[in-house]
Amino acid sequence: MIRLLPRSPRGTWLLAAAVWLATCGALWWMLPPAPRAEWRVPFDPGERCISTPSVVAVRPDRRTVAVVENIIAWNDSDFTDGRELAFYRGPVCILDAEADRERGRFLTREDKFMAVGASPDSRWLALTGRGESDDNRNALVVIDVEGNRRLDLPDAVYRPRVGRRFAFVPDGSAIVYAWRNDEAEGLRIWDLGAGRVIREIKDAWPPVVVGEGGRVLAFVATSQGRQVIRVAELPDLRMLGEIPTQAERVRNLSVSADGRRVATVYERQLGGAEPHSSVHFWDTATGAELVQRPDEYMRLTSDGEMLVTWSCSTRRPLVAWDLSSERPRWERDLPEGAGASLSKPDIEPLRGYVFVGHSHDHPWNGVRDWVERAGMKWPFSRRRDRDSGELIDIVSGRSVVSLPFQMESTFPSTDGPLAVTGTFDQTVFDEAVVPRVEVWDIPPRKSVWSFTARTALLAVPLFLIARRRVRRLREEAAA
Repeated sequence: MIRLLPRSPRGTWLLAAAVWLATCGALWWMLPPAPRAEWRVPFDPGERCISTPSVVAVRPDRRTVAVVENIIAWNDSDFTDGRELAFYRGPVCILDAEADRERGRFLTREDKFMAVGASPDSRWLALTGRGESDDNRNALVVIDVEGNRRLDLPDAVYRPRVGRRFAFVPDGSAIVYAWRNDEAEGLRIWDLGAGRVIREIKDAWPPVVVGEGGRVLAFVATSQGRQVIRVAELPDLRMLGEIPTQAERVRNLSVSADGRRVATVYERQLGGAEPHSSVHFWDTATGAELVQRPDEYMRLTSDGEMLVTWSCSTRRPLVAWDLSSERPRWERDLPEGAGASLSKPDIEPLRGYVFVGHSHDHPWNGVRDWVERAGMKWPFSRRRDRDSGELIDIVSGRSVVSLPFQMESTFPSTDGPLAVTGTFDQTVFDEAVVPRVEVWDIPPRKSVWSFTARTALLAVPLFLIARRRVRRLREEAAA
């Protein structure tokens, strides 16, 4: 081996540099992606709930961030049905991420909300829920994240057991919400900049959705004594079509960008059994129903050419339908511990993807159980599952991006899309749970700082070894 080493100082330094570069390449290849930012909060074991911060708005410059508390409760005394319940709780904190300080705070821990949503540019944040009384306080609260102020919209009403209780227009200039007073009820379009109502629709209610591009609006309404799904043009609300829904409960709704096609989820309560859901898809102009599936979740692409459906309770396959032929384009069986998120991101390039999350047993579970049965304390993280995910192309069904986390929400930024996810260092049933919120780039990026620190440390011993050999060679040459 010694004979293979170079016999000149120049060759020694070149060999050391080659070894260092090769090791750096291998290290970069093995280095896992890392989150851009991370927050941790302690868990209060005095409450019958799991509490974790949830990032609900991130401005495009990544500096202004809105955080609210996300709660999962079991048999909480505030809820009489004794079931697990997830909700959001105040306060809403507006943070300056660069300066690491709080810019503003709204609401209190007594304020509870069932849904939170941000405008596409994260300028406006809307929260809807019952509040602590029956007077519709906090039925809809809108927070100006940039201006650091709160708006309470007049006559706003909370509607339970539906999705899409409000909708922002794509440019974030207005919000559509449900209202009710002593004389009538319906939907209103509120100009957020001017602070006034610009359109009003009577005898209408959520779900409500604005098509991509902001040209069409779809909602549930009453027409001539019957319930319909109505599609109208924006901003003048000229009707494009109505689809009768009989007496079905419309739980979710989606519309193509041009309003030609509509998809919805019905929910039926059959006796005392669990609610039964089904997905339906129509052509708006003809009123013809093209697809019907016994699934719970759906996603309609903006061009109205593809429909993705999935059922969590019955574990039916994830199916993408080619609506021009009314046949499946591809199907994918999801294993145990996997689930699909069919919520539609409002940012590019994520509109063309479906997120599938996976949960795996941690490889150290067996060793940890053996250690704890022996009466010893496990010194490392007690988290039992490893979360991962993937982005699937809606058209081809291929997995295009692997993710080392389960994506909860996404936001646009000047450097590309961001993903936010909440995780636990322990299982939710253990004591001293430490929740964590991570902010990731999409696709995930490796930490350049970590790579630089490791390669710098690696260079030190190589430099010392090479310098020692160079000195020896020079001594031998001088002798």
